[in-house]
Amino acid sequence: MKLRRPARRTALVALALASVVFALVALLVVQREEASAVEQFDAQDAATAAANDAIPRMLGYEHASIADDLDDATEVMTDSFAEKYTELAPQLVATAEQRKIDVTATVRTIAALECGQECSTSSVRLLAFVDQNRTIATKPASPAALSVVVRMKLVDGVWLVDDLTTS
Repeated sequence: MKLRRPARRTALVALALASVVFALVALLVVQREEASAVEQFDAQDAATAAANDAIPRMLGYEHASIADDLDDATEVMTDSFAEKYTELAPQLVATAEQRKIDVTATVRTIAALECGQECSTSSVRLLAFVDQNRTIATKPASPAALSVVVRMKLVDGVWLVDDLTTS
């Protein structure tokens, strides 16, 4: 009988120790997930702020300074996207200068898209609703409402536009 009590006591101590270890591991896992979620939220928030500033620069211009406006807009883009963006510039410059088109773009609302298993703190996809107001030869033209999907990428600590599609 005396052998049973120490064995029972040892089993209870082992069970208590296993419970404490399990609780600590569970706490660490929860803290890690929470920290990851906070980092993801912070990345989305910073990318959203950067896109909110970048989109009007990219989608707006004045006919008198369009070449400079488009060139200035590339400052908020990754090199690869800036290359794609500038490929469209010659056609846009010619049309805007010829018809005296000015465009003002305003972000109405913007938010991060669900990332699922592809969440990252260095790449964020956003959906923005943008109003474009145009004037042609100083006469107001029909406004345009766009939905824009923007992929922002963190490059050397700065959020830059890496892709933009409109509909």
